[in-house]
Amino acid sequence: MKNPDGNPKFTLGTQSDITNSDFLFYSEHLVGLGLTEWVDKQGAFSGRFSAYVNSYANINSMLYDNQTDMRMNLFTSSYSYSFGTSVYGTRKYSKFTSTDYNSPKSIPLIRLSELYLILIETAPLEEANQYYKTFRSSRSASYTALTEPTRVREVEKEYVREFFSEGGQSFFMYKRLNAASLLLSSEGMSADKYELPIPTDETGEF
Repeated sequence: MKNPDGNPKFTLGTQSDITNSDFLFYSEHLVGLGLTEWVDKQGAFSGRFSAYVNSYANINSMLYDNQTDMRMNLFTSSYSYSFGTSVYGTRKYSKFTSTDYNSPKSIPLIRLSELYLILIETAPLEEANQYYKTFRSSRSASYTALTEPTRVREVEKEYVREFFSEGGQSFFMYKRLNAASLLLSSEGMSADKYELPIPTDETGEF
């Protein structure tokens, strides 16, 4: 899809977007949800959840393989009095508390990067690697060609890197693959854990 001037309507985000404080990569938003009110709950959790907090070192080594992936710049550190330590949250929604009404405030529902990841997972391997190379380049990350044995695992990691704090994309990826474990988590998974409860408003049971 292109604009009247012939340029692509949607483009993958790059480091220049982060430099310009576009942490949600608005050029990728195929579908988004505009918000006018925002309450930042980041870090507002009970101290009993401190065991689930991941350190920068864990995130870097387990998820980013100690590479120069620009998405590491989307994390920010702040001290949590509940946890008694510094925790790493996201910068993605930092502009939502701004009083600048000209600042875009859109929660991404479908992004161009998700389409890339679908193709990387499902296209014939040679074609998938072409998409993967383009995608990794946009994220300032090194590229190693996928093989059939490595493809699914690398796609899992890309989903978590890409959609951290954005909603259900990673969950439904794990559910679709029936993953037995989650990245950055010590919790084991089973089929029943992938079944979400139906809200009582939908069943009529109050």
